Amino acid sequence: MKTASLPWLVINMAITADGKICGPRASTNTPPDARMARFSSAADHRRLLRIRSTCDAVISGRKTVEADRVDLGPGSTYWQQRRVRQGLSPFNKRIVISSSGNIQPTCHVYQYPFSPLLIATTDAGLERSRPVAQTTDWIQAHSFGKNHVNLHTLLAWLGAHWQVRRVVAEGGGELNDALFRDGLVDELFLTVCPIIFGGTTHGTLADGMGASNLGEAYGLRCVEHQTRNGEQFLRFLKSRPA
Repeated sequence: MKTASLPWLVINMAITADGKICGPRASTNTPPDARMARFSSAADHRRLLRIRSTCDAVISGRKTVEADRVDLGPGSTYWQQRRVRQGLSPFNKRIVISSSGNIQPTCHVYQYPFSPLLIATTDAGLERSRPVAQTTDWIQAHSFGKNHVNLHTLLAWLGAHWQVRRVVAEGGGELNDALFRDGLVDELFLTVCPIIFGGTTHGTLADGMGASNLGEAYGLRCVEHQTRNGEQFLRFLKSRPA
């Protein structure tokens, strides 16, 4: 159960009409084809930057950042100035989650030193991720569990050490599933796009273990709903227990 002292956690995702977020994977360790993850509109991308502009930090899974050329940053000067007007630093902090610690040092996100970047990993993964973290003073790696990243512990660390009060997670599906199962998601922004992928190996909004019965399903209530150019822009808040 989430405590009030933890940062407010937002998930922001675009999905197809059948709930997919990307194309099929060749294997569990291979990122999907990035071109199949670029199906939402420019309006959705502006929404992504607007949400980032309200957050102290952005979290993403390792396979998600390796699948495309992303830096997890705030965007152009316009968005940086918008952050400053809201009392935030111009650049958000960045977190990449990898239980294995098998970091690809040439990945796009590790080439841009505009803000601190944390590799959140495990005891075993810490040793594997050190070659990347030791090459620069703006990347650091910490263990948050023996065999898997304890997301509750990670959020507590971000609040205590980086003064993070609001954070947005941007996938992939396995990270989202873990956040839902741990009861850590406060708010969900969802863009539903008018396209169907189909298939059984394509990534979904929440992959991973999932709920084993209806009682474990994550309760949400829709508080915002807009339609623009065929896309549905939704915002949900976590349902309060009855």
